[in-house]
Amino acid sequence: MAAADPTPPLPLSLHQLTALELTPVELVDLAADLGCSHVGLFTCLPPGIATRFPCIGTDEQEAAVAERLAATGVRVNNAEVFALREGVALADYRTGLERAARLGARVATVHLHESSPGLARALLINFCDLAASTGLRVALEFTSFSAVRSLYTALQMLESIQHPAACLAIDALHFFRNGGDPADLDAIPREWVGYLQLCDGPLTPPSDLYHEAVAARGIPGTDEFPLLALLSELGQGVMVDVEVPREMGWSNAGSAAQRAAEAVESTRNLMRQAGWR
Repeated sequence: MAAADPTPPLPLSLHQLTALELTPVELVDLAADLGCSHVGLFTCLPPGIATRFPCIGTDEQEAAVAERLAATGVRVNNAEVFALREGVALADYRTGLERAARLGARVATVHLHESSPGLARALLINFCDLAASTGLRVALEFTSFSAVRSLYTALQMLESIQHPAACLAIDALHFFRNGGDPADLDAIPREWVGYLQLCDGPLTPPSDLYHEAVAARGIPGTDEFPLLALLSELGQGVMVDVEVPREMGWSNAGSAAQRAAEAVESTRNLMRQAGWR
């Protein structure tokens, strides 16, 4: 019988988007099977997409997820997705934040859609205050579909609000699609990096960026993004979230468990190549 590998698996978070067919309870069990220490879950969704993604929206669902978290030892990395724009009543987000806090989430992920700088800052500060009152940090994610599109703009926002609960969520897709270079990360205080979402893709953007973001990302290490440089620049210690949504209708996509297993193993291989232990 071969000796067991004494090296523990590198800590990873498995994002719900990587296995959309699964319920949050099933995602927790799959994460445990794959040796992932964390999961990324939805506890809040904007009305326009509320039926598209599995969301923990009732006390019964929360209790079921909490039971599996306790049974498996898996924890929650990030709770999504809190969208800030003019007209949003931040009090409406309290339920999703409190649910995330009870489940032990590290951070709440926020997208900022307000283009007015002054109002955007005020919204983010007030949301950070609300999240902090539940014990959560706030990870500002810059995306191609929000008012904060690039690392530079996100850093400007964090510098302007100087809120102790605020940090960054760096999604490799949006980082590279919006002009990011791994060398840009050198000057960022590491305590500002809440977590890194990893996927791969071609350097030339597709015609439909939204479809790519939600349904057509590449397994880390199988395409053209300089992910090794990204991981090497950040350095060990940052939580890595495997976010690799792949359209369920693809003939070669396999089951949710197969896709997630491939993405997790490929991500771990990249982390080891980058010197993470």
